[in-house]
Amino acid sequence: MLSPDRYARKLQDSGKQDVESQLCVFDVALRRGRLLQALRALRMAAAAPGGDAHPGVFRAKVQFIVAATGEAAAGATEAVRTVLTSELAQPDLLPGGLPVATLVANYADANRASLPHRIVAAEMMVFVDGSKLEQALALLADTTGEGVTLANCIAANTAMQGLGSGDAVTAKVAAHKEACHALFPLATAFGAGACCAVHRAAAASCFCCCCCGGGPCLLSLPIRRAACVPTAALGEAEYGSLLEDETPATDGAGAGEGSA
Repeated sequence: MLSPDRYARKLQDSGKQDVESQLCVFDVALRRGRLLQALRALRMAAAAPGGDAHPGVFRAKVQFIVAATGEAAAGATEAVRTVLTSELAQPDLLPGGLPVATLVANYADANRASLPHRIVAAEMMVFVDGSKLEQALALLADTTGEGVTLANCIAANTAMQGLGSGDAVTAKVAAHKEACHALFPLATAFGAGACCAVHRAAAASCFCCCCCGGGPCLLSLPIRRAACVPTAALGEAEYGSLLEDETPATDGAGAGEGSA
């Protein structure tokens, strides 16, 4: 089995034009305190196709700057510290000695129209300065702009939860879930799961139930379709009772369990 360092070197050499590969190498190197190797991977990621606009590259840049100016660098040799000091002054890292907090703030302002970039900006904002929690939550709560996909909305909500556990965070997380549920009503991550669970208790299969989206069931269930109604005005308990009281259909094709 290859050691982490040897694996990272092989990955770096074989994935020179792949941003994700280089970011993986960066993560391994940073975790192991290999700051120069991390810097090399960071620059290779930025130079790869699409790397300059990749939000993960900015995350890596901020993590590297914090590490290179903190305890990780303090434990390095004098030669390594000299190289790090020189590299940090380069335009691609901290141009003009710009404070890292300002670097993050500028990135957030320049990328407010993109959800994937807002996620990284919010995470790095708190990573650099914990007092910026409110600004970070506001960035993550925004469900407009480019890249508003189900995966990115889940990532934004997960990032919110990772910022803390206080009442302010909990309230923002709940409000964000409601907003995302309006955008993706069938997503179990934002509230559709409990409703579908009612159907799954009554039948072995449920696919995009009307209780999640307001439309007809797409698979036949062992209950009459009349029972499958939008539940905007029904509570979960009421809807569960409705299904339990409903007798299985005996007419028509597809009424049996497991039929298509």
